[in-house]
Amino acid sequence: MKQFLLLIFAILLGFSIQAQPYYASTTPENKTVILEEFTGVRCGSCPSGHQKIHDLLTEFPTQLIALAYSPENSGLTFPYSGDENLTRTYLNAFYTSSYLGERFMPGGVINRRVWDGSNRIQSRSAWESKATIIMGESSPVNVGLHSIYDAVNNQLIVDVEVYFTADMGGAKLFVHLLEDSIQVNKQAGSSVSPYTLFHVFRENLNTAQWGDPITGPTTQGSLYTTQYVFDLENAIGDIDVNQAHIVAFVNDDATGENLSGKMTDVNSPLANRPPASIDDAQISPNPVISDLYVRFTAKDEESEMTIFNLLGQPMYTTTIYGKGYQQLAFDKNSLNVKHGLYLLKITSGNQSYTGKVVFE
Repeated sequence: MKQFLLLIFAILLGFSIQAQPYYASTTPENKTVILEEFTGVRCGSCPSGHQKIHDLLTEFPTQLIALAYSPENSGLTFPYSGDENLTRTYLNAFYTSSYLGERFMPGGVINRRVWDGSNRIQSRSAWESKATIIMGESSPVNVGLHSIYDAVNNQLIVDVEVYFTADMGGAKLFVHLLEDSIQVNKQAGSSVSPYTLFHVFRENLNTAQWGDPITGPTTQGSLYTTQYVFDLENAIGDIDVNQAHIVAFVNDDATGENLSGKMTDVNSPLANRPPASIDDAQISPNPVISDLYVRFTAKDEESEMTIFNLLGQPMYTTTIYGKGYQQLAFDKNSLNVKHGLYLLKITSGNQSYTGKVVFE
């Protein structure tokens, strides 16, 4: 017990006042380009817009995120007979002349900036030049993102981190579900059938139309974490999780501009740094809101995980069977923990790992 309490003391000495992110970088980065494309299957010029997006993603694969929007409030977006309806009511608010300056397809909004004092929406010929400007600017925030598809419950569990590398005011968070490789029988302006669509907006996970408020401090060194759980049974249409992605981006209250973002596959258990050994175990999210996920590589056929309170008392213990990569999920309510800081210890063979975990 004495040795364990000494271990707790040593770990707590390293526990900073400001929590550290797991997925988001703490190093200042430039902005990510968030290109929101307005497109429709009845738009004859839209295939050229899709091609332009493809070219930009090829040129800037890590600096640009594209989303394809088909709002309901356009006559160019409704499907031809026999094709899936890809329009969404949620997108209508973004496709108005009062917000964009004017409306046309294909049209792109680059980080929701108002360009030349008038229009947010830009024609495809301007996308690259505007995107280059954005990606050359420093961002006050970095975004970290991780998603797990729970096949048993047909749910997405999405963890988002926002780390502030500079002081700023209020901000909002947008989290969207996209899908690639959706085929339609007919696309105006193209003789190809079936025609394949990419980056298609499927659902918004953020609950507020104009983004969920980021609560708490937004000063340099601050970290905001949140978790979204989305039941795919509530999605409109069938989602192919093997072609689906999650996008998260931060919007500045002061300017209305998108600052930075991240995209990940719907099932990203190996996001950032996959565990190579028990010493590189992953705990997420941290703090834990509803479900705890633990990942590590077991070196023995049997491993043990124990959650201790700060008095060194075991609150929960379980045995994990099987050698190799392990991905475990726990309901917080089953762990006999309350709000606060705990230590999670994993032992496998002659190796052990102890990490801090906060339960909210």
